[in-house]
Amino acid sequence: MKYIIIIVVAVIGIAAYVVFQPKLQECPDAISGNLMPGAGGKAYYLKNGEARKVSDYDQEWVRANCKIEDKRVY
Repeated sequence: MKYIIIIVVAVIGIAAYVVFQPKLQECPDAISGNLMPGAGGKAYYLKNGEARKVSDYDQEWVRANCKIEDKRVY
């Protein structure tokens, strides 16, 4: 019984970390993506040559503190 409680607490802790993971507050190099109709409309940030999801970043902080090159295709 003791082990079940420990496992349940560990699973809840891991789930909370994944859900409440802090957003990145750093400036990406550029925003890119294919926003043409029928192309899926996915935009993403580029940082050091790697693609990162827009949702990984604190959008308000990025808008207020960063000047980013726009490489999106419309």
